[in-house]
Amino acid sequence: DGGLTLDRGTCWVDVEALHACFARAETVLRSACNESDVDAIAARILALYTGPFLDGDESYPPIIAARDRLRARFLRQLSALASRHEENGQWAKAAEIYRRILEQDVLAEDIYRRVIRCYLKQGLRAEAFEAYRRCRENLSIILGIRPSEETEALARQLRAA
Repeated sequence: DGGLTLDRGTCWVDVEALHACFARAETVLRSACNESDVDAIAARILALYTGPFLDGDESYPPIIAARDRLRARFLRQLSALASRHEENGQWAKAAEIYRRILEQDVLAEDIYRRVIRCYLKQGLRAEAFEAYRRCRENLSIILGIRPSEETEALARQLRAA
């Protein structure tokens, strides 16, 4: 009937494995998990998500929609895992996850703000300024826009500290 199926015993599909990790992350986040669970699932998601789904293929709208859904879920799940570290005062671990998110999405302004806050909690002002500079530069060069007022307010806070 024009369909295609894969034998799961023979074929491994990265996107399917990534969706399984997302489901596991949701379970971990709903439970009273330990840090090693958060670290393990974040590492697995980061290993599986190597960039946009079928990057460069813009000819088929369902591929673009799937790419956008996968990217959004990647950002949402990893942000939630990093937030768990923040809740536990694990600023360096949270910052590392946020930095890894930014490797995949240099325009995620909210993630820049989160990494800046994590650096500030660790007393790392120079690193916080560098994160702000990268945010400002990427938004300016790629989109031709300035950071939001919320990000600029955080930068003013950095300068005043």
